[in-house]
Amino acid sequence: PLGDTSTTRIVISGISFTDNFYHLSAGDSIANPVYNSSKNLSLPVQGSVFDEGNGANSGGCSIKTDNAKINLAQTVRNGVFGDKPVNDIRKDFEIFYRLNDQSDKALNKLKVRLYYYDTMADVPTDLLKTLSDRQKDGVFIESKISAAGLQNPTSINKAAAPRPPCIIIIAN
Repeated sequence: PLGDTSTTRIVISGISFTDNFYHLSAGDSIANPVYNSSKNLSLPVQGSVFDEGNGANSGGCSIKTDNAKINLAQTVRNGVFGDKPVNDIRKDFEIFYRLNDQSDKALNKLKVRLYYYDTMADVPTDLLKTLSDRQKDGVFIESKISAAGLQNPTSINKAAAPRPPCIIIIAN
C-alpha cells in the first residue's frame, strides 16, 4: 500500500576497519581489518594482496601486505605525523587490495583516516561525537524507501554516507 516504508541493509563486500581509539601506551597498536562488514568472518588471506602498489607503506602507513593489519606504533615511528607528532594531525591513505574470494581478485580500494592525539583529553568533542554516532549506527548503510519512492528516487534517505574509517591513535 502507498505510504508503506521498508528498511534495507546494504553490505558492501571487501575490507574495512572499525572506527576506534587505539591506545599505544597500553599496547593497543594493531588495527585489524574487518571482512564483509563482520568481525566474525575470516579474512581470506591466502592468495589475497593488500596494499597493491605499496602506496600506503611507501607513505609510512605500516600495513602488512599478507593480512592487511596496520601496525599503528610503527606508523607513528615511520614519521607519518612528523618527527614530534602534535595533536589533531590527520593523514589519509588509500589501500589497494585484491581478495581471493568470490570477487575473483578484482581490484578494490579503501581510504583510511589516521588521527593522532597525545591523550584522550586532547580529542575534540566533535570527533568524540562522530565516533559515538558511528558506533551506534554500525558499519551498515541503511536506506528507507517508501512505496512512492519506487517511482520517485529522490525520496531515498541515507542514514550513512561512504566515509573513511577513523583510526584514532592515542599516545598516552
